Amino acid sequence: MIVTGNTAADTTDSAAGAGFKTNDIDVGPLGTKSWIETPYSSTTVTKEMIENQQAQSVSEMLKYSPSTQMQARGGMDVGRPQSRGMQGSVVANSRLDGLNIVSTTAFPVEMLERMDVLNSLTGALYGPASPAGQFNFVAKRPTEETLRKVTLGYQSRSAFTGHADLGGHFDENKRFGYRVNLLDQEGEGNVHDSTLRRKLVSVALDWNIQPGTREATARRQPLRIYPERLCR
Repeated sequence: MIVTGNTAADTTDSAAGAGFKTNDIDVGPLGTKSWIETPYSSTTVTKEMIENQQAQSVSEMLKYSPSTQMQARGGMDVGRPQSRGMQGSVVANSRLDGLNIVSTTAFPVEMLERMDVLNSLTGALYGPASPAGQFNFVAKRPTEETLRKVTLGYQSRSAFTGHADLGGHFDENKRFGYRVNLLDQEGEGNVHDSTLRRKLVSVALDWNIQPGTREATARRQPLRIYPERLCR
């Protein structure tokens, strides 16, 4: 009897699995490292996972990252992301492009490219922090090719959604890049006589001075957070 077999195709290269696996992760001051070189238990929620699962909040993103949860405070969208059941800090455990942010803010994930999670003690990297891991949200950046994507949606309770994702360059030499995300969603909330309202204007600009070099990026992001406070 002769038994033969073929190597199974990598599911990450198939149409269903493409984009669900990454080869590197941001490890703060250590820079970008490959998975095998990272001495931490880590996971990444990619843009393909966000789009395919139609995630609209951080709590929905965390469903696809093992060992992570959202500690609800006034609702699942207004809480602290945490890992391994350890309570996360308001500021010390969450970052946007490597910079600390207030994690109790419910911000639209339509502005995010991916989320990197370190499920470990990260004091050696970032200083004193809760042992709840480190959550780094990566914002969308200008695209190499022209991007024009418009999404219209409807959910239960008369919730209509409009989202535009635009990217590319202003000039033929591709020195000045842009990425614009616009979001508007309104409808009835889950609680009787409540309303659902999500709005977003996100703009990212790149200046490629020469190949491999970029000018520093400045960001101003007003956020209206629970309970109706304005954070700048």
